[in-house]
Amino acid sequence: MKVVGLTGGIGTGKTEVAGILRELGAEVLSADHLAHETYLPDTSGWQEIVDEFGQRVLAPNGEIDRKALGAVVFQDADRLERLNAIVHPRTRELIAKRLRGLEDEGCKVAVVEVVLLVGAVREAAAWTSLIGEVWVVVAPEDTVVERVVVRGGLDAEATRARVRAQATHDERREIANVIVENSGNLELLRDK
Repeated sequence: MKVVGLTGGIGTGKTEVAGILRELGAEVLSADHLAHETYLPDTSGWQEIVDEFGQRVLAPNGEIDRKALGAVVFQDADRLERLNAIVHPRTRELIAKRLRGLEDEGCKVAVVEVVLLVGAVREAAAWTSLIGEVWVVVAPEDTVVERVVVRGGLDAEATRARVRAQATHDERREIANVIVENSGNLELLRDK
């Protein structure tokens, strides 16, 4: 089974690329969605996050409030690193399990959409053992900010903070087998 690691920063369009690949027949796993499973209430990941960041990152229903957690970690590189140390290994285990299942089902192409693949590949050989090829989606920062602000949830300043907290385009390009430039609209992206 061919496994593509699809990455790119916030607002670059990696989710759109994943959707296009899904339409073409690939099975797509979102590391972000699987990461959420690692900190569901009453799991070991949830407990570690609460122990590390406190009750302020909890929603009234006891779940992790992603916006509150993001506000804490995207302003402090050390805290972001600590969160990644909690979530990454658990997420990697879930992805490996899902990929084994897809292979057993006869899947030909799987795409793992993962924002933090660049840092993870450099830090953990276990990631590279899961992924055979890396595709990187890039877009100009102003385009990224505009996209994120339009879709809602973050203002321009918060978006730029997240962009700065992630790997740079140059760092992503270093590990890329394929680079998808996405500075235009969805139609242009489909053509690429």
